[in-house]
Amino acid sequence: MNGLLLAGWIALCAGDATTTHVILQSGHGREVIWTQNPWVDDGIVAAQAAGGVWLSRRLNKLGHPRMAKAILVSLMVVRGVAVVNNLHVIQSARELHRNGS
Repeated sequence: MNGLLLAGWIALCAGDATTTHVILQSGHGREVIWTQNPWVDDGIVAAQAAGGVWLSRRLNKLGHPRMAKAILVSLMVVRGVAVVNNLHVIQSARELHRNGS
């Protein structure tokens, strides 16, 4: 189960990085994305992904598997919300472009 959670965590981080790249390429990310450099954003997301994996493995090693799962699920929820927000920004940008604004 923990391996599946780790895979989900990494997949959500990849989804966040991908949708962030789409936003930055469209030019509508100034008000949403703190860093306007996609390489910096990739570094931040990669560090967060690695930190989540490290924390989960460390807590399992220390004998706290339930805490590791709870923290990993919490991190996945936050990252999932970021992906949904990015998708919403992409959709809004497409609608603005379609309407000519």
